[in-house]
Amino acid sequence: MSLALAFDLDNQSFAVFPAGVSPIKRIPDDAVFTALPAGIRILQLEVTGLLFEYGTATIRIEPSGIREYAEMLVSDSEGKMWNVVLDPYQTHAKISPYGR
Repeated sequence: MSLALAFDLDNQSFAVFPAGVSPIKRIPDDAVFTALPAGIRILQLEVTGLLFEYGTATIRIEPSGIREYAEMLVSDSEGKMWNVVLDPYQTHAKISPYGR
């Protein structure tokens, strides 16, 4: 079963839920969002070329582990910024200091 990982940029929270078979990314009414850890903030998120700075963005994850390409700009409690890349063909996220 495919999963969806949704990030609510307005409320700085995330949820995981079954993605369903439709290519349209709909968030179920009963999806439970969890706050990001204290001090962590997603400033922007790009999913398959679409840039989000507010609202909710969803990344589809297939059973094989393949997922949509996504990049996140994240800040931490010390004010440092990080670039997080989810590449469909890599097994791990790549995290690097922003601007490098």
